[in-house]
Amino acid sequence: MGLKSCKECGKEISSKADKCPHCGAPVKKKGIGCVGAFLLIIFVLWVIGSLSSNKQTSSSYNYVAPSVQTPAPKIKMEIVDGWKWEDEGDWTYIRGSVKNVGDLPIGYFEVRAEYKNANGEVVDTGYTNSGERVNPGAAKKFEIMHRDSGEFKKVSIMVDGIRGLR
Repeated sequence: MGLKSCKECGKEISSKADKCPHCGAPVKKKGIGCVGAFLLIIFVLWVIGSLSSNKQTSSSYNYVAPSVQTPAPKIKMEIVDGWKWEDEGDWTYIRGSVKNVGDLPIGYFEVRAEYKNANGEVVDTGYTNSGERVNPGAAKKFEIMHRDSGEFKKVSIMVDGIRGLR
C-alpha cells in the first residue's frame, strides 16, 4: 500500500482510500474509464478478427469448383476438292468452291493463289475475295483470273483473311 497527497487538502492519504480522512474529499482512482474500456474492447475485437481472417480453411482457399469446358466456336473455311486451273489465251483461271466448316457465319474471306515456276519458286500471286455471308456448312464458288506470264508451271491455293460476321 502506498501513500499519496489529497487533491483538496494536500495531506497524505492511503492510495486505497475512497475519500480523504482529513477533509472528506472523494479520491479519484486512476483507471481506464469508460472511453478506455470501449477502446480496449474495440482493439481486442480487431485482434481476434485479424487472427481469424488469416487462417486458411479448406472451404475458402483450397476448394476448386469443377468447370465445364465449352469449346470456343471456330471460324474456318476450306477449299473443296475438285478445283481447276485452266489457261484461256493470255489468262489463267482457277475455279472452285470454298466451304464454311466452322461454327459461325463468315462475313469475309480471300482465296489466294501462288504461281510457281518449274523449280517450285513462287513467281507471282493472285487472289479473289468475297464479302458475302457464308453460313456454317454452306459453300461458295470462287474464281481467280490472272495474266499468264508463261512461266507458271504449278499453283497452290489457300483460304486467308477469314472474318466472322460482327
